[in-house]
Amino acid sequence: MDDEPALLELVRLYLSKEPDVQVRTAASGREALAELAQSPADIVVSDYQMPEMNGIELLKACRREIGEIPFILFTGRGREEIAVEAIDNGADFYVQKGGEPVAQFAELLHKCRQAVRRRRSELALCESEARFREMAERISEIVLLLDEQGIPFYASPSMERVTGYAPDTVVGRPLDPGLIDPRGLAAIRASEADMQAGRPSPPIVIESRRRSGETLVLEGTGVPIIRDGRFRGVQVVLRDITGLRRTEDELRAAYEQLSAAEEELRESFDELKESESRLAASERKLRALLESTPTGLHLYHLEPDGRLVFSGGNPAADRILCRDHAALVGLSIEEAFPGLAETEIPERYREVVRSGIPFVQEDVPYQEGGTERVYEVSAFRFGPAEVAVQFVEVTRHRVLERELRRLSSEWEGIYQAIGQPVLLLGPDQAILSANRAALRRIGLDLASLRDRRCYEVFHHATAPPDGCPFSRLVEQGDAGGSVEMLVEALEGTFLVACTPIRDDRGRIAKVIHTMTEITERVQNEQALRDAHERIALLTSLARHDIRNRLMAVQGYLRLAEREDDPERAARHREQALDNVGMIERILDFTADYERVGARAPEWQRISTVVRLALDEVDLNGIRLEIQDDGWEVLADPLLRKVFSNLLDNTVRHAGSSPCVRIGARESGDTLVVTYTDDGAGIPDADKERIFEKGYGRNTGLGLYLVPQILGITGASIVEKGRPGEGVRFELSWPPGTWRGPASQGDASLY
Repeated sequence: MDDEPALLELVRLYLSKEPDVQVRTAASGREALAELAQSPADIVVSDYQMPEMNGIELLKACRREIGEIPFILFTGRGREEIAVEAIDNGADFYVQKGGEPVAQFAELLHKCRQAVRRRRSELALCESEARFREMAERISEIVLLLDEQGIPFYASPSMERVTGYAPDTVVGRPLDPGLIDPRGLAAIRASEADMQAGRPSPPIVIESRRRSGETLVLEGTGVPIIRDGRFRGVQVVLRDITGLRRTEDELRAAYEQLSAAEEELRESFDELKESESRLAASERKLRALLESTPTGLHLYHLEPDGRLVFSGGNPAADRILCRDHAALVGLSIEEAFPGLAETEIPERYREVVRSGIPFVQEDVPYQEGGTERVYEVSAFRFGPAEVAVQFVEVTRHRVLERELRRLSSEWEGIYQAIGQPVLLLGPDQAILSANRAALRRIGLDLASLRDRRCYEVFHHATAPPDGCPFSRLVEQGDAGGSVEMLVEALEGTFLVACTPIRDDRGRIAKVIHTMTEITERVQNEQALRDAHERIALLTSLARHDIRNRLMAVQGYLRLAEREDDPERAARHREQALDNVGMIERILDFTADYERVGARAPEWQRISTVVRLALDEVDLNGIRLEIQDDGWEVLADPLLRKVFSNLLDNTVRHAGSSPCVRIGARESGDTLVVTYTDDGAGIPDADKERIFEKGYGRNTGLGLYLVPQILGITGASIVEKGRPGEGVRFELSWPPGTWRGPASQGDASLY
């Protein structure tokens, strides 16, 4: 189409020279569209610039009204944007006018042939694909088209019929191992080399699964998809051979069963003969067993009228009952054994025959001829109306059991009557039993103790403590005997003895754990040691300290007698008097020390005790402040000596007019009484020595007496002051030795 008639005719003449080319012309776009509507063409060649409608507009109209007809824009306009617009709107080629005519028309003809050929190929491919899809949608086999990466781009509708998976759930995704098992995928990939070379794959068998979970067996082949001479993918056709495979398996199994049955029939005849021989041998063995077994055996038959008739017995029955049972055959059980007639035993045997449930009874007494014996009996059915009764005499066993129970009862009585705690332990120290004395001393019942370890109960520990007698017993090995040790437990002292009970192999099976409380003895021994220590101290003071002071008194007095200077003589007499005063204080200390612990501790109010101590000390200007909150402590009656000695220490070492403060406070479950002054304090190096006997510039006995008095009820004293800031004594009473405050008091100043 062109609006230049001469050029239009020239193109027609040139292209019409080809025998397979027919050319129709039109002078405008509208004329061309009308012509195409009347008679279709294979290709349209159009100029760009024309009246009414240019080449691009004609191209758009053709696409809109005619369809995908090949289109070439043949124009003299050489602008690049026109070519781009033409291609964007679907033009197959863009050919520019100008140049040598023969070459130009040859190029145009070549482009026309190329565009028409390509269009015909596309139409043929579409028609082929349509036929393929129509065929694939009708056949029962599964058709899969896979691209070069093995990803399906088409799945036939039969996919859903066979597997339950819709085609659109498969297309565009890698093949799911749940649909085709990994071995099947491997078989397909193994054939890719052949298919990429253009050869179909050999037949493959793969396993798949229906969406419902059932197993499928599929058989098929793969054919390569070749386009433009290149490998584009694989066409896989699969058919369901699950039923065929199942049938083959069933036929194979049936054949195998038939072969086995034939072999079994072949062997059955020989086995039948062998079975008869074995049965005869088994009967002989059973008869020999029944005749040789030490257990008595009676056989009975239940008649339709209810009579239980004796049908035989083994030799052991003859020996146990001392009679020949052959003479009893045919008699009823009541006739054969009159001692059972008035018991429930005959009816129990009949019930065994009726129900088939065995009957077992450990103690069945039977008296005959004035002698009663006890038997253990078990009855069981061995035929439709037959019952077998096994029995063994247990008379002696029952006598021994009664004797054992009697001895056990006597032992239990002795065990419970023992006044000291006794426990029976297992090899793992678990408490198996305890006598009443042990339960009273521990304060728990047997149910609370059983299976607990002894160290958990006595020491509240998770493992045996050091010095555990049970551990020492185990360390001795299999040959060791009893082990005795002193043990602190339950707020007392015990002599614990562990005596092993060994099994037949010498291993510890149980241990008898006896506890003898010696708390009072230990306390008495400690009191005796304390008394010896006091006697030794008093002896030391009498022999050493007082003697030295007497010697000093005598020496100073003699010096005074010989001194001519009255002033010096007076000083010697004063020094003699000082030593006499020290002798008096030593004698006072010995009197106090003798009374420590002589009387029972008593409850004392701290403020009252301090006021009593004031009467024993020359305060010499001391200012005293007592915080009286009504606290009371359990202490030796000489508690006032504690405070009088502390006050005396302040008078001697704190300087002129010191201030002393005494107060009390709770610290957890402990009562702490503080004594402070504002003197020079005590050097750190001397804090632990001030309570030692003999320490200090005077007798060295005052502060030594303080911890002795406090220790009677478990109280203690420490010094925590800072040197240069005064002393700070802290007296601590443990739980149970203090109470109060009785009332809120106020500070008193003296």
